[in-house]
Parts: sequence; structure tokens; C-alpha cells
Amino acid sequence: GYQGTLKVARRKAEVACLTVSNILISGRTIRETALLQYEIQNSGIREVTFQLPASLRSARIKTALMRRKTIEEVDADWVRVRVELQDEVLGTLKVLVEHDRLVSGEKHQATVPIVEKVDRIDQQLVALAQAAEFAGELAVRDDDGKEVEEFVMRRRNHRVGAPDDTAAGLVHAEPG
Repeated sequence: GYQGTLKVARRKAEVACLTVSNILISGRTIRETALLQYEIQNSGIREVTFQLPASLRSARIKTALMRRKTIEEVDADWVRVRVELQDEVLGTLKVLVEHDRLVSGEKHQATVPIVEKVDRIDQQLVALAQAAEFAGELAVRDDDGKEVEEFVMRRRNHRVGAPDDTAAGLVHAEPG
């Protein structure tokens, strides 16, 4: 007869992510919504992790099959969000982060989530809008202090660990 050894190895998951951050500023509130859309191939995953500014520690986080969410401090400015899933997920997984706050006289920075444990970040988009009834009441400035009318930031095909691996651009909103 024939003899042989069969070795079974789990395939490594290939994970890509797209993030879309939307900041809507009205006269009294700042409504932040971030969508992290993961595309998972070859093998399923049981958790996703990403970092948010510490000011979003109390944000509402929603996704299908969420078993548990844990938040831990990274440093004074950032927290790490770990979303454990009920089962292995293959295909598309969407995670929604929502946070509302009152407009204050201080600067507000719109920051792109820092996605961890992925092979590739396809795009990171930020859109900033003012409610029409409050147009002109807030000044929106880029990092150099230049006022901008409309801001949409895009990053495409970002490889994790590449030399430009930085938290994407910040936008400041302050009373005008």
C-alpha cells in the first residue's frame, strides 16, 4: 500500500479596508460618522481593530455579528477599538462609528481612523459639510491655517507600513 501524510494548513486571510469619514457641522452640533468597510478574502477573520481619537471613546460602534467591543487607551490622544465577531467573517464587513458632540469655541479636528491588522488600505476619504442654515458661521481651515470652502480628502491604494504611513490629514473647524 501507499502511505502519506496529509498536512492541513489554514489559509491566511487577505484583508483590505476602505474608510469614509463624514463630519456634518450645524450651529450647535458636530455629527461624525465613519464607515470602515473591510473586504476579506481567502480565510475568515474573527476580529477587527482600529484606532480613534480619544475624544471618540464614547462613540456608538455598530456591525453585524458583533460579540464584544473593547476600548483601550493607546496614549493620551488615541484609543484602540477591538471588535470581536460572533463567527468568522469572509467577504464584506462594515463597521459604523457614530459620534455627536456640541460645537464649542475650540478647534475640532476631523481625523481618519487608523486601521490595524490589514494588508492594504484601498482608500481613506473625509468629507466635511456645514448645514445650509448655518453656512458662513464656521471657519474651516487646513493644517496651514488657510480657510477652505469645501474639503474632501482622499488617499488611495495605501499599503500598510509604507513610508507615508501616517494618520491622514486634519481639518480644523472653529467659530468664524
